[in-house]
Amino acid sequence: MDSLVPAFIAVLIASATDRNAWLAAILGERYRAPARLWAGIVLAQIALAAIAVGGAAMVRPMMNERSGALLLALAMLAAGMGMMFRTRQPDRLERWRLGAAINSFVGTFLLGFGERAQFLLFALAVQGPYPWLAGVGGALGSAVAIIPALMLGEAGWRALPLRAISVAGGVAFLLIGAFEMLSAIEII
Repeated sequence: MDSLVPAFIAVLIASATDRNAWLAAILGERYRAPARLWAGIVLAQIALAAIAVGGAAMVRPMMNERSGALLLALAMLAAGMGMMFRTRQPDRLERWRLGAAINSFVGTFLLGFGERAQFLLFALAVQGPYPWLAGVGGALGSAVAIIPALMLGEAGWRALPLRAISVAGGVAFLLIGAFEMLSAIEII
């Protein structure tokens, strides 16, 4: 649980207003096939989580506790700063004719690769006691974050107070990241 729950919460917050959610809203409105879309998105999130955890497994032996804590603080600060900026609209994938499940899988995978949620998951997997549980928590968090966008469609999702949600999440990440940074360099 020490790795699962923090990864779930962090990735859920980081993914709630990102481009993957916006793409899910676009595709949800276009295809009206939420089960197939969600299946493609979940598979993409599992693949992205596996890449993050695999990278963490390679880096983890080279890190000590303090450097892992610094990495996590930087990931949180980067996520917080990223959430302060407006989200750019993703490609609408209008010319893609691969079907609901494959479009959602490929589009989500390409958009999510290297995004803030994946970097957070990488850092949590490096720092936490059970990296693979962080991967499970991160994949679940991103899969759950997509559901409102998928069900509401683009118009409904964009009607939500996305800017306020993003800023609130960003402030939370900045505060927690700053605390983690100060703790890692032993100031507090």
